[in-house]
Amino acid sequence: MTTDTPGAAVQQQWDSRTWLALAATMSGQALGAAAQLSPAVLATFIAKDTGLDASLIGIYTGTVFLASAIATLGGGGLIMRYGGVRAVQIGALLTAIGISFAAIGHPVAFIASALIIGAGYGPMTPASSIVLSRWAPANRLGLVMSIKQTGVPIGYALAGISLPILNEIYGWQTTIIIVAIVCWIAAILIGLAVAILDVDRSPEARIGFAGARLALGMVWTVRRLRRIACASLAFAGVQVTVTSFMVVYLETKHGYSNQQAAQALAIANLTAIAGRILWGGAADYVRTSVLLMLLPIAMAAAMIGLIMVDSSWDLLAVFAVAISLGATVIAWNGLMLTEVARQAPPGQVGMATSGVLALTFLGSMAFPQALSAALSANGSYEVGFGAMICVSLAMAAWYLPDALTKK
Repeated sequence: MTTDTPGAAVQQQWDSRTWLALAATMSGQALGAAAQLSPAVLATFIAKDTGLDASLIGIYTGTVFLASAIATLGGGGLIMRYGGVRAVQIGALLTAIGISFAAIGHPVAFIASALIIGAGYGPMTPASSIVLSRWAPANRLGLVMSIKQTGVPIGYALAGISLPILNEIYGWQTTIIIVAIVCWIAAILIGLAVAILDVDRSPEARIGFAGARLALGMVWTVRRLRRIACASLAFAGVQVTVTSFMVVYLETKHGYSNQQAAQALAIANLTAIAGRILWGGAADYVRTSVLLMLLPIAMAAAMIGLIMVDSSWDLLAVFAVAISLGATVIAWNGLMLTEVARQAPPGQVGMATSGVLALTFLGSMAFPQALSAALSANGSYEVGFGAMICVSLAMAAWYLPDALTKK
């Protein structure tokens, strides 16, 4: 191991419960991600029917992650009382309800949709971290966390591949209802794993925000948690901005079709599946501080490629940029969760993850909303993406001293 403190994993070998834990947590996050991204993939069609500007998708996405941040801080008691898998199931149910509201097509319904999806999506990651820290082999925690985090790009890729096709056949509203139905079915199936995996429940745990101050306090007082939280806030803001605006950017700015733009998004996320596993697996062998210094440099290079895209480019060149984005901008999450699980005090993985994720979701909320506001004020995508490059390079500089210190 290359970090100072081992994680809370107590499983000694990979067995059927490890696979079941991965399946339950990955499926919940995949469908939560797909649902959250659905309005972004369908934004131009929604705009035509409702009269809303497609660039407002940043407001929707930001609202999702505002609710996620709040729910993450308040979800610790829920996870402890009912178990991590049950919390993932509840998140899938809320996601199904939330995305159903989006099919109404009214601005108020979109806000309700974003808030409900965010409330369900937020606690899924700390819940999953608790489950996997219990059932993953300690010496493969980085790999297991990264495999689980591929659920997000899998969900994004599924949205990018399937939603334009379903929209062509059924229209955007029916397509969204189909997403909701799939989330309902998944929630039922996830519930089958509760009795097997949720063995550490605390029925006396209180649900509420009592633990929020403790979670944030832990992140602030543990130096490495504080640093990973700051980096995670920045990385998440860049990632969510790219995934939320990529389809609209390629469609409205450069004239690519919805299917072509969505294919680029899908390719980016399919690449991120391998990227998350590789970055997270590398954390089992290479100091995390070194990886966290190199990763944002690669992110900045990929973002430069996105800015350079032009309508005259061959589609394969656009896909090459998408691959670079997937390998970097969308691939950092497993690395972050691995480090949180390792640096958390014993038995406090869920609380530490909640504290870090609350700050992470603030980045996911603020960055896309800032780009929406800039575009509404006659700003440009290039300026917004350029700001993301600056943020990425700042994070590389942030981790450079740690990377150069051999500890």
